[in-house]
Amino acid sequence: IKGQIGVISPYKAQVRQLHQRLEQLCVDQACAIQDTLEVNTVDAFQGSEKDIIIFNCVRSNSEGMLEKSLGFLLDERRLNVAITRPKYFLMIVGNSKTLTKSTVWGNLVGYCEAQGRMIRIPDKSYFASMAEFKKYVVPQFMDS
Repeated sequence: IKGQIGVISPYKAQVRQLHQRLEQLCVDQACAIQDTLEVNTVDAFQGSEKDIIIFNCVRSNSEGMLEKSLGFLLDERRLNVAITRPKYFLMIVGNSKTLTKSTVWGNLVGYCEAQGRMIRIPDKSYFASMAEFKKYVVPQFMDS
């Protein structure tokens, strides 16, 4: 799948943070992440597609005002761009309590739940390692 995985975030600062963490991971694992993943903003992905897209919805808070709690995620055009970039597989990572404050996101989350395609990670779970995370999450994908 070389070069066919995209990671999308609506925020430039989050993209920078992901680049830094992935580069460190590659140093530790002796890999070339840039050959496997493209990490960028929604706007940068417009007009392109990948086999697999991971859409990182970074907002998670309890604020009552919709604009403050969801920011750029309220822009339906950006949402459309993000969820139409994958050819085969889309994973949306986000806080469903925050996302469902929006009607559009609420509909999308509801659809995923109805299709049995939503994996809930407990709010307070902490995984000491990637291996623990994989043990928890991967079987849920296999069951779907």
